[in-house]
Amino acid sequence: MHLELNIGQLQVSLWRGTIEHLKDDDPSTWPFAILHNHQVWQAHGATVAAAHRYIPTCIESRTPRNPAEKISSGYKAIEYLLYVFGLCPALLYGALPPEFYHHFCKLVFRI
Repeated sequence: MHLELNIGQLQVSLWRGTIEHLKDDDPSTWPFAILHNHQVWQAHGATVAAAHRYIPTCIESRTPRNPAEKISSGYKAIEYLLYVFGLCPALLYGALPPEFYHHFCKLVFRI
């Protein structure tokens, strides 16, 4: 489980452009940093929170909350895994450039 959580954290950091980087390497120029903009991140978080009604009731007790508000404080491991590997393949379709999306889907399939 730790590997999946660490990979998930890495993915979200890359999409948000918050991963550690060189001073002259601006994350807004990264093609995969699609959630770098604050408004986009907030909208994405609201979409994640609204998705709870589409998640089966057997795991509904831990559906992901809005990651823009809660991801760094109180997000449970199952929430994080469901968010990254359950919801993100659908939510990032058309948002991530095709080559990155394709590789992300391969990662989800493997995990």
